[in-house]
Amino acid sequence: MSAPAPAFNEEQYAKLLAEFKPRPIHTPEDCEKLTALLMELDDRENPTPEEQELAAVLTILIENFEEQNYPLPEVPPYEALKAILEDRGLRHKDIAPAIGNKGLTSEILRATKPSAKPRRRNWPPFSKSSAFTDFDTF
Repeated sequence: MSAPAPAFNEEQYAKLLAEFKPRPIHTPEDCEKLTALLMELDDRENPTPEEQELAAVLTILIENFEEQNYPLPEVPPYEALKAILEDRGLRHKDIAPAIGNKGLTSEILRATKPSAKPRRRNWPPFSKSSAFTDFDTF
């Protein structure tokens, strides 16, 4: 049985905040500094609850800056699906059982049937822990 998680220490968290002084990010240089700090915290073997909370705050600040300054372009769903397949080394036949059949899968990937909504099935590559859990968005 594992030891219980240590209690959150407000005083220790206040010391971390005073030391690192996280605040809204205004420049790419500020973002780089906070990203380096976040990576340092993430690399720790057993971060304290206070360090985990600081990491959560840094994540929010970094994500907000990046969303405002480096927005991602809108990508058609079939293009996103193609990119995921390529990234995972899968081919259209690998996802056909989750969609319904190979023909429909090919049509979706060629965007000849962009309004088609595939059905997500309980198939191992698309299990609940997969990025395909919300498959209806494709």
